[in-house]
Amino acid sequence: MKRLLLFIVIVVIGIAVYYDFSEGTLSQQSSGVQTNSSPSEDNTNIDNHISELNGNSSVLDGQKTAEVTVERGQTVLTIVEKLHSGPVPASIQQISDDFQKLNDGLSPNEIKADATYIFPLYTTSP
Repeated sequence: MKRLLLFIVIVVIGIAVYYDFSEGTLSQQSSGVQTNSSPSEDNTNIDNHISELNGNSSVLDGQKTAEVTVERGQTVLTIVEKLHSGPVPASIQQISDDFQKLNDGLSPNEIKADATYIFPLYTTSP
């Protein structure tokens, strides 16, 4: 009886593993869920803002800043990285703290699409 139970458990585990590898549980999204647009479309607003920026950034509380309208799927970190064209010379915690200070205590987790926020700009130390 124990061998039969062990055999059934092994078969069930085998079927589950096979299903995960062949079909997967995350490979298909339901038709009711919308996917984000492509990353190149999401970054269009930031690219346009960077081309318009060209030294026209403002300074608040001694911090260089840029005002950006957030699009769907963007985060504070991705926007700041895009504004810097790569890695940012500040820690994630520093970026978060500066964003909160510049936006009246608003947490980076609470940003909404189609809203405009002030983002910190950092300079690299020579």
